[in-house]
Amino acid sequence: MSTLVTEVSEKKVFRQQDFSIPYVLTAFFVCSWMVAFYTESAAVGALITIGLLAFQFTSYTNCLSVLLMSLWIPFFDLLMADVSRALDVHRLFFLPFLLLSFRQPKLRILTTNNKLLWLVLLSLLLLQFSASFQILFRGMPLSAEQENVSVFQILAYVYDNVIILMLLYFSYTRLSLERLNYVFNLIIFLTALEALAILHLTLLNFELLTRFRSDSILWQNPYFGHKNDWSMVFIFVLLGAVIRNTYQNRNRQFYLISIGIILLGISVSLSRQAYVWALGVFILSALFSGKFKIFGYLTALLIVLLLIQPDFLIERMSGMLNASNQEEFQSLNRKISDMALDQAASNFTIIPRMVYEDWEYNWSEGFWNGFLHQQGILGLGFVIFLYGALFMRFWNLSRMPNRRLAAIAQMGMIMLILMFFANFTRRHTHLMHYKGEIGQIGLLAMFIWLYAETAARYIRAKKDDYLHL
Repeated sequence: MSTLVTEVSEKKVFRQQDFSIPYVLTAFFVCSWMVAFYTESAAVGALITIGLLAFQFTSYTNCLSVLLMSLWIPFFDLLMADVSRALDVHRLFFLPFLLLSFRQPKLRILTTNNKLLWLVLLSLLLLQFSASFQILFRGMPLSAEQENVSVFQILAYVYDNVIILMLLYFSYTRLSLERLNYVFNLIIFLTALEALAILHLTLLNFELLTRFRSDSILWQNPYFGHKNDWSMVFIFVLLGAVIRNTYQNRNRQFYLISIGIILLGISVSLSRQAYVWALGVFILSALFSGKFKIFGYLTALLIVLLLIQPDFLIERMSGMLNASNQEEFQSLNRKISDMALDQAASNFTIIPRMVYEDWEYNWSEGFWNGFLHQQGILGLGFVIFLYGALFMRFWNLSRMPNRRLAAIAQMGMIMLILMFFANFTRRHTHLMHYKGEIGQIGLLAMFIWLYAETAARYIRAKKDDYLHL
């Protein structure tokens, strides 16, 4: 607490600043995308990697930004793919970050509710252990195409998770309030850049929007992964941009532009789940904040879509809406096949099925045939308890007399609602993937939770409304 009080006394007034575009980082992003998409040159990719490593040593903020960008944007791992398939660049960029982090002065302790912190860590440890056991000894494939898994790949997952946890720890013990705010905006900015890259990919393959196939480059590609994975990440970042736009006095133009770009990215994703959850973001944000002008953004989007006559969107949704019976509906989605339904029903056991039965792959990628298979009913109870505890923590923080903290806490509550229900069909919307990987959504959820805790701690230390996070 002493370090916290010291920082507050040294920083009498915290002035919120406009988000400044990181032009050098943006230039590296554009060059990396051009290399990954057009040239696939190992030499140029290695040169960009060296440039990013050098850029990391220019400042601690730049060091963290490079690591965050390589973690957040999937195609960055292609820069060194031809040199070594195991050398994902974020694993390389973590080393300078770790070195510089230990050299930074510690501004505060990790400000959070300790009981809840241990619950989150316990959840991550249990998922990591059960995922490793299932993959190594019970035959769970890492993907539909990959069956043979080595111990090295498991250790790589563990290392990646350590990187994310260290990123969160050092961010909240070494960064000032202004820099924490910058990192939050940087996540939104990087997502908007990724959406622009996806729009570029879409324009070059525009004819596929009306002839979508599960083997097309718009459906799944090596740059961003499966459409349902990156589009769901967009949903959660969209939530952050919408909520921040409702209470910030500055950066409004930045948030509005980011919202528009991210929504365009979602619109070309061909993901029905993303369309539904995007609607949910606007509805829940309006209900929780009481600011129903949020519906104006949604109305503007619908008008634009009607003006450009999005035949591909209508075609994508019409089959599901026009299905007249269960068979027609199931035929549109392999995740609700008879095999998936049978396995989901059999997963309701006290003892996890992973203990006595090998993994049998089907296309149900979400909660029922992944997480519940590993955890059983006891694990399900623990997950519900964890989500409930996190939700109540955000609820209590929202009751504090500070409108900015209330908005952050509302963002956390909406995020938990989306995470819990989206996890029934998507694998990446829990704190950790059931195969033992902390994805972008898990990183973002923990970042926002610590963000709210840090804000609350400062408000308690100085009883006024100076906090402009």
